[in-house]
Amino acid sequence: MNAEEYFAKIPDGHGKAMARPYNPATDRRLRDMIAKANQNGDCIINNGNGIFRPVPGDPEDERQFAQYLRKELARARAILYKRIKMKEAFKGWKNGILFKD
Repeated sequence: MNAEEYFAKIPDGHGKAMARPYNPATDRRLRDMIAKANQNGDCIINNGNGIFRPVPGDPEDERQFAQYLRKELARARAILYKRIKMKEAFKGWKNGILFKD
């Protein structure tokens, strides 16, 4: 099955969550498609128990959705922190200062 077929079969609700594709190339393509869909008004998550669209009003779906958003925020903060530290290191190198930490 290709990524487009997987994408078309993404279910609603955690109870029907779909496993990620075994093929790494298909998995990468599917994750790219999910990311683009989420940037364009969709809501597809994967908390490690499968891929699905959370159903509003379902307590478990809402819990997993909140957990997913917390993880995404933590990832974003980690990327921003890394960016700051890299920028500081580069500036130090540019000014002839070597950092050891």
